[in-house]
Amino acid sequence: MIDLIIVYISHFYGCKYIGFLKDRQTFILKIAMSTLHLAVFAYTTRKKIRSKHKQLSCF
Repeated sequence: MIDLIIVYISHFYGCKYIGFLKDRQTFILKIAMSTLHLAVFAYTTRKKIRSKHKQLSCF
């Protein structure tokens, strides 16, 4: 599980942030930010797909 989180964080912010694993508060903040980023990305992508479906159904 921890390995997955490390890969997840390094995917979003680059390997330099793995050094922050020693500081737990910063680590939790980075997880929260990456989760928020992912949630916003998923939400906007879903909105774009929905708007495309609406456009397609009009024709």
